[in-house]
Amino acid sequence: MRLRAIALFLLAAVACREEKKQDVVHPAPKPLAADALYARGREALHSGENNDAERIAHEGEQRFAKQPVWHELFAILDAEANSSHGLQQLEHAPANGTPEALVRRAMLGGEYEKADEIAARRLPALRSEIAAARARQSAGAGRFEEAERYARQTIASTNQPWLLARAHAQLASIATQQQQWAQAIDDYTTSIEYAQVAHMPSYVMKAMTNRGWCRLKAGDYDEALNDLRPAREQQQDRFYRHLSLVHTADIYERRQELAAALDYARKGYEVAVVMNDGRELANSSHQLRQIEFERGHYKEAKIWNDAVSKTRPASDPEGLLWDHWMEARIVAMANPVQALEMLKKLRASKEAKDNLQFLWCVQWAEAEINYRIGKLPEAEKKFKETLDTGAAARRSVKGSDAALGFQRNLLNVYDTYIELLLTQDRVKDALLIAESGRARALREELGERVVRTLDPVALARQTDATILCYWLYAKRSLLWIVTPHGIEVQRLAAEDEIDKLADGYRDELQRSRFSPDTTNLGVQLYEMLVAPAKIARESRVIILPDAHLRALSFDALIVPQPKRHYWIEDVTISYSPSLYLLASAPTWTGRGPWRALVFGNVPAEGSEFPKLEQAQREIDNISRRFGTSAVVVSGTGATPASYAAAHPKDYQIIHFAAHAVAPPETPMNSAVILARDSANNFRLEGRQIIRVPLAAELVTLSSCNSAGRRNYAGEGLVGLTWAFLGAGARRVVAAQWEVSDSAAPRIMDSMYAAIRSGVEPAVALRRAKLELLRSGRVFARPLYWAPFAIYGAL
Repeated sequence: MRLRAIALFLLAAVACREEKKQDVVHPAPKPLAADALYARGREALHSGENNDAERIAHEGEQRFAKQPVWHELFAILDAEANSSHGLQQLEHAPANGTPEALVRRAMLGGEYEKADEIAARRLPALRSEIAAARARQSAGAGRFEEAERYARQTIASTNQPWLLARAHAQLASIATQQQQWAQAIDDYTTSIEYAQVAHMPSYVMKAMTNRGWCRLKAGDYDEALNDLRPAREQQQDRFYRHLSLVHTADIYERRQELAAALDYARKGYEVAVVMNDGRELANSSHQLRQIEFERGHYKEAKIWNDAVSKTRPASDPEGLLWDHWMEARIVAMANPVQALEMLKKLRASKEAKDNLQFLWCVQWAEAEINYRIGKLPEAEKKFKETLDTGAAARRSVKGSDAALGFQRNLLNVYDTYIELLLTQDRVKDALLIAESGRARALREELGERVVRTLDPVALARQTDATILCYWLYAKRSLLWIVTPHGIEVQRLAAEDEIDKLADGYRDELQRSRFSPDTTNLGVQLYEMLVAPAKIARESRVIILPDAHLRALSFDALIVPQPKRHYWIEDVTISYSPSLYLLASAPTWTGRGPWRALVFGNVPAEGSEFPKLEQAQREIDNISRRFGTSAVVVSGTGATPASYAAAHPKDYQIIHFAAHAVAPPETPMNSAVILARDSANNFRLEGRQIIRVPLAAELVTLSSCNSAGRRNYAGEGLVGLTWAFLGAGARRVVAAQWEVSDSAAPRIMDSMYAAIRSGVEPAVALRRAKLELLRSGRVFARPLYWAPFAIYGAL
């Protein structure tokens, strides 16, 4: 009642004010002059707001009907905004011979050479627009080199943000049609930046949707979902809403989250019905058919199959190609031989030749059918062909950020192939297939330094360790346990279940009041993930985590018997992105020379990066441990430029006592925060780090979130740790969450003291963490010691 009374009081107050205002007469806004109205119409057209441009054109045609020059220009604007009518709009507007009208009439008629000739003589400012239009025309005709030339001509000849946005979008479209996903993503990103400057919200939404589709194709599903959200949540542009819903459903289907996929696909179908567009109806029906098939609902899949055949226009060859692929999969349920013949014809078709994604989907379908009917050798052959085709497709994004996520496209193939091998008890072969997909981009960065052949058991013997290799997937997960005596595999819960437990426990560990005696998650995760391996106390354990386990502190898992305690009290743990990388690392000898390069204690950089009060203490401790062989770069001299200038390849130990940032949306922009250099830059980013070769035995990042926050399927956490490993560091100590400025110096001093006495870094880090754990003080809480982990090799 109190709230209602307040609401009534406010309404009364508003009514009172309205009564006082009712005698005030506001003059009608003065109509815009012809030039101002025309400029506003052009701005609307440039922003992609064609309805607004058309409305303004109609207003101008009516108001200035007796002024031939302006009447003609508004009629041209009307024709440009209403592409379905085009030149027909100009029948009632006689030509007056003004330069702009002549140029724009020629452009509307597709006479671009004529338009450019007139503009060159009489209105040069329009030549960049003409070049942009020619780029669009050439791309539509499949003349991509010509289209790219005109788009770049536009970029070189203008500084207008709206035109630069369109030119870069054109380059992105060209790259997309050539399946160059990385280049397309970069160009769409530039286009979006210019469109934001030009205040083109509708254009930004469309460019983001297109970039989302490119990211989907590149396997970067998380960022694709972010890009698709604006179009998915708006109602005005049905075409782009439909597009975003279809792509979102596609992502969830690829993730095997079929309930979510079905929900978005149904919403997409509803929009397509309202649009009444045969092609989009067919695309939505095709998607619903495919999802129902994946769910095992073959009757529903058949119903949608019939719907597709009724709505797919003959003018959509790409759609027809995928329809035939899906029809073959449905036929396979009753007649696998006929289905294989259908797929064979599709694989041999000219349409499939250059469409690598379609080709690997055909090969994968062939593999699945052969697997289902028991032709295992043929199925294995087809799985290998599928992965070879996927590797060929991946080369189109090699060396770019898109390569980090590409492996996600093939996880379904890997998982089914692994299952085939496990049904034959080929445990080692299944592990090697899983390993072939791990850390692909990181291994490519390291090139010849990575071994080409792998014997997991020999590696466990060489490292005197038990190696736990996790593979998390939608329907079930796997754990390979590799010891000096052999390999076994255990089946675990589905990925979602494990991820939720891991995320929940990670959150628990960062609470100041955490207690090992009351947590259920820590025990549950230990029993699920570790207990099946039956690892003896005082063992060495190397973990190859997957999915959200990459951000989990295994040190802090709770062993329930004989008395609750942290797993770190039993074993020495390190992490590796890949068995191939682990096998490539030189054996630790414990011998010098020990030259140390230490960066840190830099000035504050605003409120976001305050001065670390204990950084100097941390640096002094390290300097004391390494004596004259330590080179310290601190204060205002510790700049990003000074890192490469210090020749870090000459050092065995590299240490940073500084802040770090790890933006999940752009992980290679993760950075160590240093002092500003002459270029006014204070961020030493992953992109720079990976370009400076290293031979360091150990790089330590005493910084928050330095392990990375962006998790890529197959690749792992990507950030500063990934960058230093890619540059050649053999081991990296980094943090999985926020680091205490008070605890870090204690851990680092203890770790380096042990290393200087010849102790392996993994053992040294464990000892340092145990000292805090057993201190009986506030630092005994995992909040302070658990974030630090060692990546690479023992």
